[in-house]
Amino acid sequence: MRIAIIYSFEKPSWVSCQTIVSNLKLSYQEIFHESELLFCDFHSNIDEDKILELAQKIFKYSADKIIFIDHLPHPIELLASMDKMYGTCHRPELIFHVFGNFTLNISSWLNLDNILKKHKVKFICASRKQQLLVRKFIKNATTVYECPFPVDTKVFFFDKNLRVKVRNELNIKTSEHVFLYTGRISYQKKVVDVVQAFANILKHFGTNARLCIAGEFDNLGVPFLNKEIKINRYFQHVESVLSCFDKVIRDKIVYLGNLNANELNEIYNASDTFISMSVHNDEDFGMSPIESLCTGTQAILTNWGGYSSFYVDEIPSCIDYVPVSINASSVDINKSILLANILKQCNSLLVFDEKRSMMSELYKSKFSIFAISEIIKSIVNVVSSNEFEGFSDLMSKIPLQISDQSLPFFSDGRNYNSFYKELYESYV
Repeated sequence: MRIAIIYSFEKPSWVSCQTIVSNLKLSYQEIFHESELLFCDFHSNIDEDKILELAQKIFKYSADKIIFIDHLPHPIELLASMDKMYGTCHRPELIFHVFGNFTLNISSWLNLDNILKKHKVKFICASRKQQLLVRKFIKNATTVYECPFPVDTKVFFFDKNLRVKVRNELNIKTSEHVFLYTGRISYQKKVVDVVQAFANILKHFGTNARLCIAGEFDNLGVPFLNKEIKINRYFQHVESVLSCFDKVIRDKIVYLGNLNANELNEIYNASDTFISMSVHNDEDFGMSPIESLCTGTQAILTNWGGYSSFYVDEIPSCIDYVPVSINASSVDINKSILLANILKQCNSLLVFDEKRSMMSELYKSKFSIFAISEIIKSIVNVVSSNEFEGFSDLMSKIPLQISDQSLPFFSDGRNYNSFYKELYESYV
């Protein structure tokens, strides 16, 4: 079998996408022999001549399957170049690993419709809820599969000695419960809500706990509502919330900066509960929470998007979920349940090493590169009977929604429209 793997050799700006692409590449290397794989560089700065050159390379390779494992750029230009070359020749199957930006690129997917209809096509989504969302756009829903993004468990694992070492370095007491958020610190991640809820728990109950935050602040607002955040504004928002509390409480909320993978594994091991209230429109999966769970932490998460896929039947108490609701101009969390879940964790005994090791091994067994490679293999080997049937009637709404190019097609600029709610009800 000849497999062409398409991705950008340039690292994406978002660390989570860097990790996902790298781990997907390793998964395919786990499945196929090196002689069966052709890795192709397709990046955002590629020009027309290089696109044509890449298209010719793939065509001459006579690939049986062309697999896209990156989120950018959209494949429309590459596939358009290849379309002219194939003509009436036998065409390879196209497989797309779908990222959270799928809905942002709906117009590009629609313009690719006629080309896709000449190929057998599969879409692979990272979570059940994303699968439900994407299936709304596809006539033959059975061509949309679910497969989580893999975790490199050589990097993320539980080590009781590492836990003791890092907690000592951070002056964390043996009985102190450490909550942790890692990832981008921005509006839709609702880190302010986490900080405020945690500070209020400390203020009213005086529990023996601290909150650690690691990651980069960004100015990403809510693109679907044309809501932009000025540089440093979200940082200032966090500072403003903290200023309302006494110093003894502020000192229990620690910013660790931006950490590399090994440093993240250390702080995951030192922590007890990962917490994220993200309602980001791109939250198709969530690398930070699953990496943390692979080190044996517990978690408090929204049930939004991909986060809900981290529940496992073997240890249902490992994750406490916070409900989410879509309202006119916002996606909101249930703050009362968030407070209750934080307090519940604060009042619980810390998980002993044996149980934590068991939790870590369970998640690693389900989300490791090897485990995910087995799922990918089963999907890739499914024999597609027919060419792509096309996008659903829902796509016909798109041209109407984007008649005003200054506004996103999911809103009127202030409030979410019915189209957004029809799609993203799958994420609730």
